[in-house]
Amino acid sequence: MEPFELHEPLLWKFIGQFHKTCFWQMGRSTAEILTRCNFWINKLGCDTRINLSDYNFEGRKKERLCHATNSLAKNNYTLQEGTYARNINLEEVRHLSETWQSTRQTRRLIHFFNRPLVLTDEPDVRKFFLFNPAGEIVAFVFFDPIYRDGLILGYSPAVKRRLPDAPLRA
Repeated sequence: MEPFELHEPLLWKFIGQFHKTCFWQMGRSTAEILTRCNFWINKLGCDTRINLSDYNFEGRKKERLCHATNSLAKNNYTLQEGTYARNINLEEVRHLSETWQSTRQTRRLIHFFNRPLVLTDEPDVRKFFLFNPAGEIVAFVFFDPIYRDGLILGYSPAVKRRLPDAPLRA
C-alpha cells in the first residue's frame, strides 16, 4: 500500500528474493510492471463489481438470492460479521475447515490457486459466519480488501467453507 511510484522497485526486490512467484488479482498498472519484470500476464475470468450504495435485490435475476436469504432466516440461521479476537471460536473455524477439506477430491489445499485459511485476524479482512439455530458455525466466507492509492476500493471473496450438512444456500 505504498505510493505507486514505489511499486516497481518493491516488486523487483520481492521477485529477487522469491524466485518462484506468481501473482493474482492485479490492476493494469501492476500487470504492466510485471511484464517489464519478464512475467507473462493472463486474464482469467472477470471480477463482478457491485456498487453497494445503489444495489437492490429487485428483479428476476436476484430471486434466488432473496429466496436463499429468506429461507435461512425462516429456519433461524443467522449471518454475522466477526473476528477471532471479539466473538468467533477459532477451534470451531479450524474444525469446519478440516471437515470441508475432507470432502474435497484433492485432500490437500492447492495454495497457488486458493488463499490458505489464516487463523488470526488480518488487517482489513472481513469475515462473515453463518450460524445454525444452535449457535454453531456451519459456513463462512472471508473477503480480502482491494486497495487503490492506499484506500480500500472493494473486497474480493478469498476463503469460503461450509459443512456438508449446511443448507445448500449457505
